[in-house]
Amino acid sequence: MNGISLSQEAAIGLQPEVVSAAKSERVAIVDLFRGSAHVIMAFDHSGYFSGSTMTPEAYNGVIGPVGQWYNFALGMFTNVVTPIFFTLTGVSVSFFEKSRRKRGWTEWEITRFLLTRALILFLIDMTIGTLYWHPYQSFEVFSAVACCLAILAFVRLLPLRVIAFIGVASFFTYPLLIHPYPPVPGQTYDLISAILFRYDPDAVPRVGFTLIGRIPLVIIGYVLGRLLQDKKLVISPRLIWAAAALFAGWFVIHLAGGYGNYFPFKAGMPWYYFFIENKEPTSIAYNLFNMGGAVVVLVILSRYEYWLKGNIIGRVLTSFGQTSLFFYVVHLLIFSKILSQIITPEFMPHEAFFRTILMSVLCILMMIPLSFGYRELRHKYPDSILRYL
Repeated sequence: MNGISLSQEAAIGLQPEVVSAAKSERVAIVDLFRGSAHVIMAFDHSGYFSGSTMTPEAYNGVIGPVGQWYNFALGMFTNVVTPIFFTLTGVSVSFFEKSRRKRGWTEWEITRFLLTRALILFLIDMTIGTLYWHPYQSFEVFSAVACCLAILAFVRLLPLRVIAFIGVASFFTYPLLIHPYPPVPGQTYDLISAILFRYDPDAVPRVGFTLIGRIPLVIIGYVLGRLLQDKKLVISPRLIWAAAALFAGWFVIHLAGGYGNYFPFKAGMPWYYFFIENKEPTSIAYNLFNMGGAVVVLVILSRYEYWLKGNIIGRVLTSFGQTSLFFYVVHLLIFSKILSQIITPEFMPHEAFFRTILMSVLCILMMIPLSFGYRELRHKYPDSILRYL
């Protein structure tokens, strides 16, 4: 992925800390889910820094070079990260606001906290983000999540049915807003239009993450979080039917090749191009396909949740999930400033895929003590600036 190429979205597990009463099963599976997404994300980002060609997605309707089948397959798998992170952003806000209400916070105090956190995310993107993607400011996943958080900070005050309508309606209608901004070679748009609708690597700051297709995911995630808390939604293996419905929706839209699909499959293309979707700007087809994959990951985790919680793997994933922002920033610094300087093409010439795997594993191993340590530090100083991170 480029930028995050993400989605990213997180995306990126940049959600506010889930601090509700506790140790409910719902929170446990959410942390496991987010932590698993971080592991998947590490493999995705390592491809960028190792020089591996993992591009099973298009940008502005154009796809770059496609690597070997195993690169393509890994890239397809890691694409589930973007909808996971953006959806969990909304889920986590729903848990966060409930926990703060129990502590006596007013709605304005909750909103102010979310806006403050959004500002911090944006500033991190404009400063630290320049250290690992490009030597200049980029509107990437932190900025996208920050904007989504700022919007949700106010949308959440509406009745739940109205919020649900806004989320679903915006999910299926946002292509109408993108239509006036076609990807014409050499065409430039103002910065706001680019941030909302058009992937623009030549803008200043560089726009690597568009908003219009991510905002509905965050709103829908918030609604799902509320339903989880009200026990109107249960995370169980039966959610596989939800995944099937998402894949069916993707298949219909993809076959139609028009509305909601910015990279239609055409006769003469290699068969595997059928699975390529446009990531920036995000198409409905891209979201549906990867949301279906995300639900499959969640179903697998729910099936093995009790086993995971009883061993070190589950504790590690939970730690990753509870230190989302920290994990994202630090793992990219590890890739860009350490591992990419050691595991170079000269170190393993002509073996980019193996460089990707090696860098991913080493990064995850390095992040284990760092995530545990950071979590303890944040618990030790609960009222410090760390509560925003």
